[in-house]
Amino acid sequence: MRHVIEAIQHSWIGATSYWPERWSTSLPEAGQCLVTALVVQDYLGGELRRCKVGRHRHFWNVLRDGTELDLTAGQFDLPHERTEVEAIQRHRLLKTRTTRDRYHLLKRRVEEELQ
Repeated sequence: MRHVIEAIQHSWIGATSYWPERWSTSLPEAGQCLVTALVVQDYLGGELRRCKVGRHRHFWNVLRDGTELDLTAGQFDLPHERTEVEAIQRHRLLKTRTTRDRYHLLKRRVEEELQ
């Protein structure tokens, strides 16, 4: 699992971020939560979760053993309060072309990183 997590974190770039203008090497997780949660699910299974943090939507994973895995929590000031928490199906998240494009780019970069 550690090698998958590291590959994802090394694969984040501005083009995979929801907020490319906010993305930087000092805050690489900025805007990466949705596509990261999808890629985590590809490799580690489990369920997707969505919530609100302030006025933003946030996504993370709950693995099969019940462990919560949130690789992008660092983009928020801690502690952060999650409201309106819900499970969400991936097909709902992949409806928009820009999300699909960012997801496929991140997944391809992770696959290359793992080779």
